[in-house]
Amino acid sequence: MRSGFVRLPALALLGFGLAVASLAGRHAAAATAEFDAKLALAEENLFAAGGADFDRQLSESLQQSAEALASLKTCMESDIPKASLRGYFEFKAGGGYSLELEPAGVFATCVKGAFSGREVPEPPSRPYVNQFTFGVAE
Repeated sequence: MRSGFVRLPALALLGFGLAVASLAGRHAAAATAEFDAKLALAEENLFAAGGADFDRQLSESLQQSAEALASLKTCMESDIPKASLRGYFEFKAGGGYSLELEPAGVFATCVKGAFSGREVPEPPSRPYVNQFTFGVAE
């Protein structure tokens, strides 16, 4: 009785692997392009009417959040590798916000968690993106 395995030539498998890698690469490039576009929009928003005031209010509200600061302290005191981060807060049209960060990794996920779900001021409009940077001294 024969097994259900199908033998493919090694070059066919290599071609399949390259096709999958190519699709993954295109997805990553599209995600990076979208991230960069939103980051550029966040920078434009900073110089638009109300942008600088909102940026200051958002920063102050997060710096005054005992929960956010305690979570951030946990991130900084952990053994995970640290990195400076860049990104943006994205305020959705229907409400709520998310924080998108680069470079991705455990530290970025920790910082994202520290600043997620907090009471923050309302942006000048929705949808809206606001720049975020987090520097780590090396």
